[in-house]
Amino acid sequence: MDNNTMMEQTNTKPPKKKNPIVRILLILILMIGCLIGGYLINEYGLLDDYLPKKEVKEEKEKKEEKKSVTKTYDVDDTKVAHLIENIIYSGGLDICKEIEFLANDKKVEVKDIDSARAWAIAIHDSDLKGETILLEDVNKTIAKYLGKDYEFNPKLMKNVCGTNYEYDETTQSFISKPVQGGCGGACAAMSTYKLTKAVDTDGVLTLEAQVIFGVEDKYASDYSKNVIIGTHNDNIDSLFEKGSKYQFTFKLEDGNYVFVSSEPVE
Repeated sequence: MDNNTMMEQTNTKPPKKKNPIVRILLILILMIGCLIGGYLINEYGLLDDYLPKKEVKEEKEKKEEKKSVTKTYDVDDTKVAHLIENIIYSGGLDICKEIEFLANDKKVEVKDIDSARAWAIAIHDSDLKGETILLEDVNKTIAKYLGKDYEFNPKLMKNVCGTNYEYDETTQSFISKPVQGGCGGACAAMSTYKLTKAVDTDGVLTLEAQVIFGVEDKYASDYSKNVIIGTHNDNIDSLFEKGSKYQFTFKLEDGNYVFVSSEPVE
């Protein structure tokens, strides 16, 4: 072997191996770049002009669905003004304290309304009249006030002032009978309320009201009737500010606000 050959062999070096750490770093940088790019595209809609219009519309609808919609009603608005009155109606059986069924010392829910009161609420509706009333129509009317999930038992109905119906299970209808006797009853100081606020948030209506409680010829500020704030001779509007605050909740169902619950507010 000559000297030149030996020198060539001596100067020949094996190729350097690539550092695996560099390769891993490049992959990580590429992944992070993809994630950041995807976020920016999604957040700022950079590809909206290139996506099909249907996909863009669906994305916008999803974002809009997340936004809460609030509407404040005037308390005299016919949409909300009589909601409480409709639910407390008892047909004169406890005319002096009808509101106390919903405004007392505990939370009252729609399930707490019995069939006797549900019938009173229904028969009070001007559309539910006649010599014969079908159970189907009664259920539809009750649903307008108490919701379509309310279960009414026609056998537990009780007649209210000025009406006299009997339930016929065979025909599933209520048959009118002659009314005997008058309604009667009077009260010097009636438990009553004043609606002060009405706000709908995403179809859930919250009503706030000040309630004062009648006790003989006087008014009390509390359900227990321990704090007397005036008499039936006083200007009743001036007494509401001293009354107790209650919250009444309704929900929008098939175009109607149906009762959910009522409760005292601290």
